Amino acid sequence: MRFRRVARAFLIAAIVSAVLASRMPVSAQFDLQTLRIIVVSSREEAQRLLERIRNGADFAALARTSSLDPSASDGGLLGRIAISTLRPDLQRVLRGRVAGQITPIVQIPTGFAFIRVEHDTNAGPTKPLSQALLATGSVKYVIDVGGLPEAETVLREYNKPANWNQNPRAICQARVDSLTAGRLPFDDFFSPRMAAIRKTRWRAWSPRPSRS
Repeated sequence: MRFRRVARAFLIAAIVSAVLASRMPVSAQFDLQTLRIIVVSSREEAQRLLERIRNGADFAALARTSSLDPSASDGGLLGRIAISTLRPDLQRVLRGRVAGQITPIVQIPTGFAFIRVEHDTNAGPTKPLSQALLATGSVKYVIDVGGLPEAETVLREYNKPANWNQNPRAICQARVDSLTAGRLPFDDFFSPRMAAIRKTRWRAWSPRPSRS
């Protein structure tokens, strides 16, 4: 069932990308660039990774270990993209960039992203893109309650067995086990034995009435 939902999500993304490509004006079809992306959950983490890349770290390797974008398994490679199909804030930072250059950090709905323009690989059609990258409008700054960045962080920090990411069953089990382990501190904090400590902390967090 879980793999069926994942397959359906990829199919929807492919259909949306195909529709957008069919509506693309002729001039935009010549505005193709090969792009590689990293998306993380905070601006601070994005800045840290960007500095590492500027100091010689491998972009693709960092994308595989740190990026939240679906392209992470491909080293962040998005393929050849018509820039006009991307969201406006990404179009702005990509304008005038040439192969080898990296954009500033941009906030998108799934986190904080930066993109490197690659040398044209002629790798064929554009891969299905995350909806967060497509031209659907500017960022709406809302509270993120989805939990995906937190789940990815827990998985990254979890002590996984060797070669855990070599087959789908092991990957799913690692995700389930990491979420279970990540939930334990919260279960403990909200257990009855911690009631007194919770009251103390809530009292400290509660705003004090101002003196008139």
